[in-house]
Amino acid sequence: MINTQFPNKIGLITREKSYTYQELFEKINQYSKLFKNNSYTKIAIHSENRAEWLFAFYAGWQNNCVVVPIDFIASVDDVSYIINDCEPELVFISSETEDKFKKVKTKLKYVPQVLNFNDIKLEENKNEFVWNVPQDEEQTAVIIYTSGTTGSPKGVMLTFKNLLANIAAVSEDVKIFNKERQVLLLLPLHHIFPLAGSMAAPLALVEQL
Repeated sequence: MINTQFPNKIGLITREKSYTYQELFEKINQYSKLFKNNSYTKIAIHSENRAEWLFAFYAGWQNNCVVVPIDFIASVDDVSYIINDCEPELVFISSETEDKFKKVKTKLKYVPQVLNFNDIKLEENKNEFVWNVPQDEEQTAVIIYTSGTTGSPKGVMLTFKNLLANIAAVSEDVKIFNKERQVLLLLPLHHIFPLAGSMAAPLALVEQL
C-alpha cells in the first residue's frame, strides 16, 4: 500500500520537512524494529496527526499487527475502555497525550508497552527499503472505535480486503483520486475517512506511476 518504485519521489510533506518514499520507508522500517521481535498482535496509536503517526501505523503492518487508532482528544475513561477492550501490547503516545495517558494507565487491567513519539531514539538503517504487508486480504488490518455516543465505544474490525475495496471505489469506480493528485490531510487519522481516503489511498495509488 505504499509506493516502492520511485524512491526519490516526494511521498509525504509536513510542516517540518518533506519525505521521499525512500525516507518514508526508512522511517517505517526503523519504527518496525522497535517491536519487531516481540510477537505483538496489536498496537495502538493515541496521538495527534504527525509524521510519526504514519510511521507507527505502517510499522504495525510490517510486523503483522492489527493497528488500533485512538482519538487523541478522547476522555480518560474512553481511552482506558478501548485499550482494555482490545488489549494492544504496545501503545504509541505523544507529549500531547502523555499526561492524560498517565491517568489511563491507572485504569488498565494489564501493562502494555508505551512509547512516546517525542522520546523515541531510532536505529539508523539508511537505504533499507523493505515492505512486508501481510498477504492474507482477509486478515484484520485495523480496529476503528466508534465515538460511543450511544454507550461504550464499539470496535469495528476492518480487513485489508475492506480497505482495498474502499481504495478501488474512489480510484477506479469513481475516479476521485488519481496518481498525480496531492491530498491535504486535515481530519484526525483515527477516523476511517481520513485514514483510508487521505492516507492509505493516495499512498497506494502511486504504485500505478
